[in-house]
Amino acid sequence: MNKPRFNIEDYQGKYAMHCETEVKAAIFCGYMDSVGRVWIDGTSYVEDMAYDDCENDTAYTLDDMSYGHWQELERCRYTILEFDDFDWSINCDETGRYFQSITKSLSALDDRISRDEENRQQEAKADTGKPRLSLVSPYLIEAVGTVRTYGTEKYGSPDNWREVEPERYKDALMRHWVEYLKNPESRDTESGLLHIDHVACNVNFLVEVAHAED
Repeated sequence: MNKPRFNIEDYQGKYAMHCETEVKAAIFCGYMDSVGRVWIDGTSYVEDMAYDDCENDTAYTLDDMSYGHWQELERCRYTILEFDDFDWSINCDETGRYFQSITKSLSALDDRISRDEENRQQEAKADTGKPRLSLVSPYLIEAVGTVRTYGTEKYGSPDNWREVEPERYKDALMRHWVEYLKNPESRDTESGLLHIDHVACNVNFLVEVAHAED
C-alpha cells in the first residue's frame, strides 16, 4: 500500500508530527520551509530544527508552529502523526522549492554534525595526556579523609604530619600493610579504623612528600 504524501493543509487543528530521528526532523523542517512556514518567533525551520531539546521524542505542532515532547502534546489533546506514515520522496515540482528546502535542511544538519565532531575531537585532543582524576575510587578518597580527620582531631593540626620524617610513614605503612595481609577486615586498635585505610593515608603522605620534592 502506497503511503500518502504529506500536505499540511489536510491537517487543520491540533495535529503534531513526531520525528524520531534528526534526519527525519531535517526532512520535515525542510518541508515546512518549502510551504512557507516559519517558527512562531519568525525563525526559519531550516535555520533551527529545535531537535536537541526533545530529541527522539520531538513532535512539531501544525497549528501554532511550535514543538515539544510528543507525549506532552498528546496529553494536550494533539493528534500525533508519525513521520514514517507518509511519503517524503522528492518530486520535481514546478518551483523546485521542496527539493531546495530539503537539500538546504539536510545540508545544515550535515554541517552541524561536522562541527560537533570537530568540537569533540578538539576536546579530546585538549584532554590528551591529562590524568583522569574521576577514575580515582571515591572509597580511596574517603579512606584517606577519614584517617586524616582522625589524626587532625588527635593532634590538633591538619599539618602536624609534615613534622614527621618520611621514614616513620614507611614503617607505619608496612605495619598496617602486614596487619591487613593477615586479616583484610582488621582494624587499628587505637583509631578503630581499618588497617587498609591507614595504608592509604600513609601512601598519601609519602606521595605528597615525593611530589613536593620535584
